[in-house]
Parts: sequence; structure tokens; C-alpha cells
Amino acid sequence: MCDITDGCYFVSISCDDENACTVDWCEEENGCMNEPLDCDDYNVCTDDYCDESVECDNGCYYILANVDDYNACTKDSCDSETGVTHTFINCDDEDECTDDSCDLKDGCFHTDIECNDYNACTDDTCDSDVGCVNVPYDEDYCDDGSECTVDYCDPNEGCLSEKIQCNDESECTDDWCDCDTGCVFDPVDCNDYSECTIDTCDDSEGCQYKPVICDDENLCTVDICDPETGCKFTRVECHDGSKCFHSCDPSVGCTDGKITCNDLDLCTDDSCDDELGCTFTPVDCDDYDECTKDDCHAECGCQHLPISCDDYDECTDDECDSTEGCLHTITNCDDDNQCTTDDCSEYDGCTNVWDVDCDDYDECTDDDCHPDVGCINTPIECDDYDSCTIDECDETEGCLNTPVDCDDYDHCTLDSCVSGKCVHEDKCPSLDCLDSSCDVESGDCKYTPVLCVD
Repeated sequence: MCDITDGCYFVSISCDDENACTVDWCEEENGCMNEPLDCDDYNVCTDDYCDESVECDNGCYYILANVDDYNACTKDSCDSETGVTHTFINCDDEDECTDDSCDLKDGCFHTDIECNDYNACTDDTCDSDVGCVNVPYDEDYCDDGSECTVDYCDPNEGCLSEKIQCNDESECTDDWCDCDTGCVFDPVDCNDYSECTIDTCDDSEGCQYKPVICDDENLCTVDICDPETGCKFTRVECHDGSKCFHSCDPSVGCTDGKITCNDLDLCTDDSCDDELGCTFTPVDCDDYDECTKDDCHAECGCQHLPISCDDYDECTDDECDSTEGCLHTITNCDDDNQCTTDDCSEYDGCTNVWDVDCDDYDECTDDDCHPDVGCINTPIECDDYDSCTIDECDETEGCLNTPVDCDDYDHCTLDSCVSGKCVHEDKCPSLDCLDSSCDVESGDCKYTPVLCVD
């Protein structure tokens, strides 16, 4: 271009086509050049495109490619060199009690495995480390707590209990079962409550009742059996007016003559009364001794047995007086020992415990106990045989041996005790060729050479 004032001038032309997707420049020979922009980033993991409308020099866009294969069982990724990969994920939860699988939509899922071994006699569980565990139940698992059953486990039906048969094959027992103790065989009661039978039991036939034979082989008695009292032998009456005549001989029966009244019982006086017949008066066995028990035995007669006066009390002396009977005198437990506490227990008798406390809580006495006089509190000897101590005794602390105080309160003497006497030696004695002096305030010695003038 040319300006009338300035002359020629040159204005650069603009080659910008306002398209962000072109590279714009100018060549001297060809003029403006607008070459399409290359947006390829050489990355297979991006979608490359260019937007013409953006107000910038570079309209390239790089959007990460969608690598999702919509399969929840793969891990989707992209490598700029190798491209998209879909790797199957590992669904193993390291739990031996699950079946691990994958669903295309939902991904991994873990289903509990079935550990039932279909054996009713095992405890079926699962251990995360080893998987199914089928442990047989112990022997007590099926125990129903009854001693009347045999308990066991059947693989198909589980715990079963069969009743035991309590039969000892004896007709002399009632057989049954106690849940706590098992079979019980109670003896059958064959008692027919008749004194006229001997009741026994046979294992094969059961209760047997054998009649009692009431024959005393005495023709002077009528022999019968009473179910309540047993055999009865009623004497035959042979009298004809006086009941003391016409006796009876067991071998032949009634005979003439005076009857003998003897009941073979030494506890009766036997006599005969014409109207009453034989009379048997009880013997008086009282010996008028309070120390005997008077009794009578049909075969031995009167018995006078010493009675026991033992009151089972170890604290009494038991004796018997023929007039007063049993006497229980309190036992004297005094052992004449002043050092014991005397007591008595009805079970153990006298006790003499050496437990007298003679402690007078005085450290100046030796405390002891003498059986004859009791506590003795003897003053102790505090003499330490040192004439340079004051010997005394304190009730609380005991012996005190206090050194004699020989201090003359003179700083220039050495104070001590010798054989019970205080000695005060010069602290600063003169030495050869030295005169000594002592400071009464501090007790310090001062030595001055002797001036030897001849």
C-alpha cells in the first residue's frame, strides 16, 4: 500500500480463519495456509477430536475411552501401548465355608456351603480354615437321664432309647425299673397274716402256704389253730366235783387221783383250789434293793440284775445306793495346780489347761507360775557390775545402765570414770622444753618453747 505522505508501506495480512481446528500461517508464494490440526495423541486409551467453535488456538480434546465391558466379573483397564484389557477378578474370599462365584451384573457373591453329612449322629459345622467339620456326638449326647433305657444314636433317626427289661425270672420278686437307679427287684410279700400257715416263696411257683401242724402229742389238750394267735392247746377238764382231783396223763388222758398243778413257770407259785382248780400266783421278786432291776424268767425264776447308773456325763461320779438308787456326784476337777484353769466337759471329762496369764506388764520382773502358789513376779537383777554406770529398772523399758556423768564442764580437762570415781586429767600437760596452756573457751592447747637461760 502507498501513503501520499509516507510512501509505500506493507501491512501483514491475517491468515486466522477463526477455526480452532486448523493451523494457520502464510507463505510468500502461496499466501494463507489453513491446514487441519492433527489431534492424534497416539494414545489408544483416549478418544481424540477437535471442536472448531472454541475460542483458542488449539481445539483438540482427549477424552478417556470407555473401557467398561459391562461385566462385573472383570477389571477393566487401558494401557496406552497395548490398549483395553478386561481381566477376570478373583472372587476367592479365602473362606472354606463358602462357594465363590461371579455374576455378570452383580459381581462376586459367596454362598454358604452345605456341611450336612446327613448323619444324625454328628455335629455338622464349618471352619473357615478347613471347611466342613463333622464331629460325632460323645457318648452322653443321647443320654436321656434314665437308668431304665439303653440310649444310642442311629445315623438316620438320631437319638433312640430302648426300654430295658427288668426280669430276674423269679416269682418271688416284683420287677420294675427306677429311672434313677435302674432295675429294682422287690421281694414279694407272701404274708397271708394267718398264724396257721408257714409262708414261703418258691422262685418258680411263687408264694407257698404250708399249714401249721398244731399237735402237741398231749391227750390232755384239745389242739386247734387260730389264724390270729396260732396254735391253741386247751386243757381237758377231768374233774368230777373238786377241781383238784381226776388228773390227766398226757399219754392216756383223764385218770383218777389228785392233779398236779405245775405250769413249768418258776415265776408262779402253783397250787390247787377245789372250786377254781389250779392257780398260778405270780412270784414277788422285789429284793428291795434300788440298785437292781427285779425281773423273772419262766425257766430261771427271779433275776436281780444290777442297774446302770451311767448318766453319760463325764463330769459326774456315778454310783448306786441300795436305798436311794443312782447318785451322780459332781466330779472334782481341781488338780491343785494354781497355774491351770480347771473345767469339765460332759463328753471329755476334766480338762486342766495351763493358761494362767502371769504377765504383770512390768519389764522389771521375771513372770512365772508355780503350781503351789500361782503367779510369781520376781524383780530382775539390773547390776551390770560396772561401777561407772547407774543401774536402775524402768517398768516399760526394763534395765537401764546409764554411764556416770563425770563432765566437770572444764574444756581443759579430759573427764572419765575409773573404778566408780570421776577422774579429770589435764588436757594440755607440759612437755619437755615446752610450756603448755589451755584456752578455757575452746579447750585448745597451746605449747610455748621454754627459754633456757643459764
